[in-house]
Amino acid sequence: MLGPHSSIPETKLSRLIFLKCKLNHVSHLLKPLHYFFFILLYNKIKTFHGKIVFTQDTHQCSYLQSQEGTFLPVQHCIKNTEGWELTAPVKKLATDQIYEKSAFGSVALAESLKSLHEKSPIRSITLIGLCTDICVVSNALLLKAFLPEVPIHVDAACCAGTTPENHQAALQVMRMCQIIIDNA
Repeated sequence: MLGPHSSIPETKLSRLIFLKCKLNHVSHLLKPLHYFFFILLYNKIKTFHGKIVFTQDTHQCSYLQSQEGTFLPVQHCIKNTEGWELTAPVKKLATDQIYEKSAFGSVALAESLKSLHEKSPIRSITLIGLCTDICVVSNALLLKAFLPEVPIHVDAACCAGTTPENHQAALQVMRMCQIIIDNA
């Protein structure tokens, strides 16, 4: 088992997961900080020493007829539309795996990382992106269930919720489930 001070290169053992959804349904929260927030995300991705994994919230044209669509009636991230695409600067950095996800959490991502971990232990996983109270918390808890001994981090400065209160509530839920919250 690897300890926190193992001499194995960090790049082979750490994963950064960028969870992406369309910004327009949280942009009211970020308007004054929109530019600064995306600079933080971009710099985190660009300077991360390890594998970077991206998710794409991926829905079909029938989204509004789905259960999620009835609770969140904002058509977003429709496959092969502009809102579905990664933003141009981030897309240039997306050289590793991209997982399309049609639900809040990505089982395919969790299964893939578990399989990878069984072959070559992952030292840590860090999640960033949108929305803290929807996709970030769902994937953090899913990854913790699949990889209970791998430290799961969430960089709170590189996440945003649907409201500031929901962001804080999601961070608290994750803390209670042994997710490490950085930069809170």
